Amino acid sequence: MELELITDMAPDAWDEKIEAFDSKCLFHQSVWLKYLEETQGGKTHRFRITDNGKTVGYFVGLIVRKGPLRIMGSPLPGWTTDYMGPVVNKDFDFERFLDALEQTCRALKVHHVELCNQFLPPDLMRSRGYSVQEASTYIIPLYADEEQMRQNLDRKCRQNIRKGISNNLVVEECDDPAVIDEYYAELTNVFAKQKLVPTYPVKRIRSLFRILHPDSITVLRVKHGDAVIASALLLHDNRCGYLFGAASWRESQGLYPNELLYWTAMTMFAKKGMPQLDMCGAGSYKAKYGALNVPVYKYAKSYNVFARVGREAYRKMFRMKQELSGRLSAWSTRAA
Repeated sequence: MELELITDMAPDAWDEKIEAFDSKCLFHQSVWLKYLEETQGGKTHRFRITDNGKTVGYFVGLIVRKGPLRIMGSPLPGWTTDYMGPVVNKDFDFERFLDALEQTCRALKVHHVELCNQFLPPDLMRSRGYSVQEASTYIIPLYADEEQMRQNLDRKCRQNIRKGISNNLVVEECDDPAVIDEYYAELTNVFAKQKLVPTYPVKRIRSLFRILHPDSITVLRVKHGDAVIASALLLHDNRCGYLFGAASWRESQGLYPNELLYWTAMTMFAKKGMPQLDMCGAGSYKAKYGALNVPVYKYAKSYNVFARVGREAYRKMFRMKQELSGRLSAWSTRAA
């Protein structure tokens, strides 16, 4: 098995080639790769996976530089990208793929690689020297029968949806780029409760909207009269909806905008024929929407000790930077 670097394939052609494979998702598509290149500064590397001359899948990652280190992310933490890794079918030979991937990384002088893909077997990855971080996400099954989805909600969630409606809340789609700044202000308000700041800057979300709208992103907002009190950014391809982020003003949460916002997203995607909505992350409160808790595994492997030490140092530095920014933001608010 080999990974052949692709240098001459147009974005539309890439999307067409990967569409037939089981593990393909939005985060493999050209529009998402364009977003990552713009916001992360890496260079996209696309590969054709061949076995005895036959194409059996594709692989994509971005190579970024961190000081002297070359790192391949498919994806890396902090990219707001839930899955990447190989684009393959379920009967794929992952062990031979890992051999080919290691050879490719060494040929490209990559010092560290990270992957997240729902098909990669964690036991195999451990046996091949990868560190394995287990996380989880919540996935809501969607149905054409709206009543079936409603019955999957827990009782209190159904009550809160009715309360939101009785409070005259209105959920609407918004195509105005200004909604991104509304969302970010709400998100900042939510993080401030824990004396933190959002993990990404607003300019990244502006890029997200500009690049993905209108084909791959929908923005919903909740209004109470003329005031916007909650927003959600929803990504989608032809297989799945993904919750990129949602936030609401803390002082307006007593009007129950959140349950109504999520319910609207569920019914919207169900009407489009999508089988599921991935809520993209943990949080036990998500179970009230009838969501299933699904494990997600993230894999990392360093090819030298400097890359391994640097990776851990970067993780700690990022967390410390976020906490410090949150404290400074809280201090500035009090001082004002």
